[in-house]
Amino acid sequence: MHPCLDVTEMVDLIFTGLKKYRPTLAALARTCRGFHEPALDVLWSEQDTLRHVLKCLPSSLWEEIPGKFGKTLLRITGTIEAKDWDRPLSFARRIQTLSLDFCDDNELFPNATVFEAISASFPQGYFCPNLRTLQWRPDPHALFPFIRLFHGDKLEAATVLVYALDASLPSDAIPRALKKLEFDCAGHYDFTCRTSSDIVMSLDRIEELCVPNLNRAAFKHLSRLGTLVSLELVYADIRFSGSLLNLTQSLSTLFPALRTLKLSNTSPEFILDLLSILPAHCQLESFHAGIQTFANHDLGAVYAALPTRLSPVALRKLHIVSDFRGRQSLAHPNEFAPLCLFQNLTHLRLEPPMALDVDDAMALDFARSWPNLISLVLNSGQPFKTTLGCLRGFAEHCQGLSHLGINFDASVVPSLLESRISQNSLTVLSVGQDSPVYDPQAVGRFLAVLFPGLRKISTSWLMWDLDSAEDEDDENDESGEESYSMRWREVEALLRMGSTT
Repeated sequence: MHPCLDVTEMVDLIFTGLKKYRPTLAALARTCRGFHEPALDVLWSEQDTLRHVLKCLPSSLWEEIPGKFGKTLLRITGTIEAKDWDRPLSFARRIQTLSLDFCDDNELFPNATVFEAISASFPQGYFCPNLRTLQWRPDPHALFPFIRLFHGDKLEAATVLVYALDASLPSDAIPRALKKLEFDCAGHYDFTCRTSSDIVMSLDRIEELCVPNLNRAAFKHLSRLGTLVSLELVYADIRFSGSLLNLTQSLSTLFPALRTLKLSNTSPEFILDLLSILPAHCQLESFHAGIQTFANHDLGAVYAALPTRLSPVALRKLHIVSDFRGRQSLAHPNEFAPLCLFQNLTHLRLEPPMALDVDDAMALDFARSWPNLISLVLNSGQPFKTTLGCLRGFAEHCQGLSHLGINFDASVVPSLLESRISQNSLTVLSVGQDSPVYDPQAVGRFLAVLFPGLRKISTSWLMWDLDSAEDEDDENDESGEESYSMRWREVEALLRMGSTT
C-alpha cells in the first residue's frame, strides 16, 4: 500500500470525497483492515432513516411489511434486550447528520411502536452519541418527545417541525446547549408564538436561530445572550411580540454578538420597533426585511432609522423587499438618501411596495455611494427614467459588480465614442421583461464594450433568485412586453456568440 495511505488525515480526506459513491465506500470497507473503519465512518455519517441501524438488530426481532404506494414498513416483532443493541450501536455512533422527515409515502420514518420499542429497551445514553445535526419532522406529532433519544452532547444544530399543539411540549424537548436551531411551523405562524418562545427561553448557547415569532419575554432573553450571531423571524409581527420599546434601559449591551438579522412577513412598524432596541452603531453585517404591505407607509422612516442604529462601516448586505410591488413611481428618491451612507455594501436589493423613481443621475449617485457592490437589484417604476446610459456609472464605479438588476429604457443606444469604460466582473444583467429595446445588435455592441464578461440577461421580474438565474420564465405578459423579452434574448444570444461587432 502506498505510504500516503498510512496517513489517517489523507485517507479521511479521500474517503470524504467519495461520500456520494456509497457502493464504492462499502467495497473499500471490505478491502482491508486499514480502510475498514474510515470507510464505515463516511458511509454512515449521513442518514435519512433509522432503518439501516434497526436492521442490524437480530433478524428475529424485526420484519418488513407492505406499506402505502408499494413501500415497505419496518416493524419490531420481539422484545429487544440490552445486549441486542451492541451491533446496531457500533454503526449508530458513526452517524453525524440524521434527517427524519415524515411524509405520507415515506416508509423511512419509524412509527410509534418502533420508537416505543427503542425507548423501552435502549441502554443508558443516546441513540446516536456523536450526532451533530438533526432534522426532526415527525407526524403524528405525538412522536415529537422521542427527540430526546438524539440529545447527545455533541448535537449542535437542529431543524424541528412545530405545531400549535406543541404548547404542551416539555421544557427539555430541545437541548439547552444547541448552537443552531430552526423551527418549521408548517404555515401555522399565528399559533406557535408561545411554543417557540418557551423553547427559546431555555436556550443559553444559541448562535443561529430561525423561529416563526417570539413574545416580549423571549426577545428580552435573546437580547442578553453573548452568543447569538444570527436571528431570523419568519413572521415578524408586532401583535405577537408586543411593543419592544423600553425593553431594557441598557441599550448598549443588547444583542452584543448579533451580525445577521432577517425579518420576513413584517411591517415598517415592527422594523422601527426592533431597530429602536438595537445599540447605536450595532455591528450588524446583514439585514433583510420582507414587507407585507401594499403601501410605502413609514418606509421612509425605516430608511432614515437604519444608519442611526446600524454601523455604516459594518453593514455588507441590505435587502428590503415586498411581495406587493407596484409599477408606478411613487417612492421619491430622497427617501433612499440615508442608505447611501452604507458605503461598504456588497449586496443590495431594494424592491419596496411602490417602485423607485430613479433616473440616470440618481443611478450614478448610487454607483458612487456603493463602490464595493457585488450584487444590486433595484425596482424602478414606469415610465422608466433610467436609460441604457445609466450602466456607465456602475461600470466605472463598481468594479466588482457581478449581478445587476435594474429596469431601463434601451430604445436609444449611446454612442460608443462617448466613453470606453470597461468592467469585466458583470456576468448577469436582469432587465425585467418590460424594459424597452428595439435594436438588439446596437444594444449588444454597447453592452459588449461596457461589460466584456456579460453572458446572461434575465428578463424575469426583478425579484429573481441569483442561484437560479439560469432558469428563465417563459410566461410573459401582453405582446409589448413579450416582444421586448424576445429582443433581450436576442441580445443575450449575440453576447454569448460574440457576434456584436
